[in-house]
Amino acid sequence: MKTTHTDLFPETLIVSLVDGHPVTNSLLIADHFGKKHKNVLKATKALIERTTDAGRRLNFEPSSYLNEQNKRQPMYLLTKDGFTFLAMGFTGPDADEWKWKFIDAFNAMESELHARTQRFA
Repeated sequence: MKTTHTDLFPETLIVSLVDGHPVTNSLLIADHFGKKHKNVLKATKALIERTTDAGRRLNFEPSSYLNEQNKRQPMYLLTKDGFTFLAMGFTGPDADEWKWKFIDAFNAMESELHARTQRFA
């Protein structure tokens, strides 16, 4: 049974803190969006190859995990920015829903900033 996620950045996507910043991994992203992990790896690799700014590439850190057969398998650790950039390229109903929620949250933040500006003007 597929889990429906309603949060933009649910706790289930945060795997650890690295240098005080939350990161997720490609396995959790695949599960969250109902995608095959090999396809998330492929999309992440392609995104890294297209990213010419070395600083931005730091949002994607190669890593690995042990599978059920105790074999080391590749995965990526992603920062919030890396996750967001990757997720914006996903397609399908789950990805579309996440993108609309992201836009709604951004618009709400923008409205709040405008309201604060008006109160202190």
